[in-house]
Amino acid sequence: MASATAHANGHRATAGHRRGIALVFVYVWAVYALVQAGNLVTSENYLQALHVAPRAAQGAAGDGYAQTLIKLERTLPAGDHVLLVWRRQDTQPAVSFWYGYFWATYWLYPRTVDIVTTAGAVDGSYTTLLDVRSTGAPEIDVPAGFSVNATYIYSDQVVTVLRRDHA
Repeated sequence: MASATAHANGHRATAGHRRGIALVFVYVWAVYALVQAGNLVTSENYLQALHVAPRAAQGAAGDGYAQTLIKLERTLPAGDHVLLVWRRQDTQPAVSFWYGYFWATYWLYPRTVDIVTTAGAVDGSYTTLLDVRSTGAPEIDVPAGFSVNATYIYSDQVVTVLRRDHA
């Protein structure tokens, strides 16, 4: 009987020891997280952040494509149907077809956005075309019924905005 009690006491000691190690790990992690959060909080300029809308602050950190979408979001009618022609060839996998689609649907909401990789034949339902291409790529052939509204040139890309002619 004495050996069973000794074994049980040894098991309790091991479980208590593991629990103690787990608690130390949790405390160390919590202190580390607080130090990191404190560093981020103290380095943020909150007065400037309070004077700028969150959407604008987020957009200011974006690339040229995102900057163009912000400008368009302010000027395009809410009922527009947008065709995004993504001809940008990037070495960065993060800046891809889906990157273009995600940000176009985010910034241009509630407008309907479709995306293709070649212009081809444009049907009559689109009111705006966005041509996003690498700086070395040739300009888009302007489809019949459209005219160039604006061209934004950045170091790694060119964004051309075409609007449907309303005769």
